[in-house]
Amino acid sequence: MQDHIFRMYDIRGIVGEELCIAQVYDCARAFALHSLQLYPKLTTVAVGMDGRVHSPEIKDEFVRGLKDSGLSVIFIGVCPTPLVSFSEYWLPVQAACMITASHNPKEYNGIKFFLNKRPLFNEDLQKVKALFKQQAYVSATTKGSYQEYSLIPEYAEFIKRLFPHLVGSDIRVVFDCGNGAVGAVLPAVCKALELSQVSILYGDVDGTYPNHEADPSVAQNMKDLQNEVFKTGAAVGIAFDGDGDRMGAVTGSGKLVSGDRLLGIFSAPILTALPNATVVCDAKCSSGLQEYVEQLGGRLVFSPSGHAFLRKAMEREEAVVAGELSCHFFFKDRYFGYDDGLYAALRILEILVLSGKSLDGHLEAFPNRVSSPEFRIACMQGRGPMIVAKVIEKVKMFSDVHISTVDGVRVSLQEGWGLLRSSNTQPVICLCFESDSEKGLEVVRSFFIELLQEWYPIDFLDTALR
Repeated sequence: MQDHIFRMYDIRGIVGEELCIAQVYDCARAFALHSLQLYPKLTTVAVGMDGRVHSPEIKDEFVRGLKDSGLSVIFIGVCPTPLVSFSEYWLPVQAACMITASHNPKEYNGIKFFLNKRPLFNEDLQKVKALFKQQAYVSATTKGSYQEYSLIPEYAEFIKRLFPHLVGSDIRVVFDCGNGAVGAVLPAVCKALELSQVSILYGDVDGTYPNHEADPSVAQNMKDLQNEVFKTGAAVGIAFDGDGDRMGAVTGSGKLVSGDRLLGIFSAPILTALPNATVVCDAKCSSGLQEYVEQLGGRLVFSPSGHAFLRKAMEREEAVVAGELSCHFFFKDRYFGYDDGLYAALRILEILVLSGKSLDGHLEAFPNRVSSPEFRIACMQGRGPMIVAKVIEKVKMFSDVHISTVDGVRVSLQEGWGLLRSSNTQPVICLCFESDSEKGLEVVRSFFIELLQEWYPIDFLDTALR
């Protein structure tokens, strides 16, 4: 195992090069020891996996390590990550693990960890890494047990009870599973809700991802969904990422809807029912979202990007809903507070059905801004945080800008704002810009090109940031 695959939120790397399957057993034993140190009452762990070709072998080694540490395992099969989170509330388990590399290409795989209904991340994962390198483990006198249990039927019936207004609905919708793990659950949910006008693209779980990568934040991956929405006359199209904790949307007219706009749409009915409630978003979201939430009487709080950070911010701020530009959404009203792409998709359908208004119509209320996509520029492993720190030093010398360091550095100029942050999942730096006009956006873009020319050629930046 290479050190850098122990990332901020999970273990994730290229199988055979960065992630060694033969060492997954020791990784499981390190997780077991660390978890028992934190939570001595731990006896049983739920384990799920996505459809990647190496997931079964990784699962076998991981389960063996847990059992040899004296922990019992309930294997819930091929499923999306949200079903693993659901298992913590539904089954007699105190921890859960998911074998997945989320939206990463097919050669990647990894493990997400949850303990006592919270994600294990940051410092805790570094402690697991330290125990792994020491080959420390629990000396168990008795091996744990193993059983397999299909949670999908119970999840589908639970979801049905949460969405009575959707039962029997004839709303026309296209779902694109991208051959990811949502395909294992979606048919059961659609059947439970008796949805009669559903089209499913790439619903077969296939870890080779033969059609497109399962990442709805990339516009190219949404083209098949857009075409199918046009073809069927659907009211909305929904796409999921590889492990099902994210969803992206396409309007009936074929427009891609950004995550911050979707969060605004989710927030509107919640803030009507719960005036003065708090909404959490990541630092990449539009200033238009803040304006919109405040117009509705709510309070917007910014958080670092990443599901674990959003959940922690929600708990701290007692927020009812949260979301990221990358289309992770978290609901505390009527749900558990973790990110579930399928649940979020049904919230969108519910809003459309109850309002009688199209998704395009809902977007009209959102303040207009000119925004760039998120640019991702490769850097050497571990170099991203250094670049961000140096840029912060530089911008502190300017007297006419406002700086936020909630996540990386967000610099507000008179013409708009730009964000630079280091990715927690890949060796890249991430940038995005926003303004009220194209001219203003160009000013912000040029400002960041000047800040970064110490590490990248200007010609390269001029091309990469367009």
